[in-house]
Amino acid sequence: MMSLMELLKGKINKGKIKSIDKIAIQVDLLGEDIEHFYIEIKDGKLSVQPYEYIDRDILVKVKRDDLNKILIKKLTIENALNKGLLYVYGDLRKALIFKNSIGL
Repeated sequence: MMSLMELLKGKINKGKIKSIDKIAIQVDLLGEDIEHFYIEIKDGKLSVQPYEYIDRDILVKVKRDDLNKILIKKLTIENALNKGLLYVYGDLRKALIFKNSIGL
């Protein structure tokens, strides 16, 4: 089974991120134990790593199952936000740029 990080990495349109200088996102997967990973696009290159990112632009908090539903398009980001299943903090302009780069 593909991990959430691999699934997310596969969703990112490499052509759309070439013009992005820098976006750093920490994702906190909520549950019994909080897990972290970060996504960084810097100089048009993508990195997804299983660590916390202290100097981030955006913090996303979501349950693992809800993030999976978003990535496989069974739940829209807008519905997840409206239902309180997804929380996004920080630079919302950069969050929108990132959302557009993954086509969700």
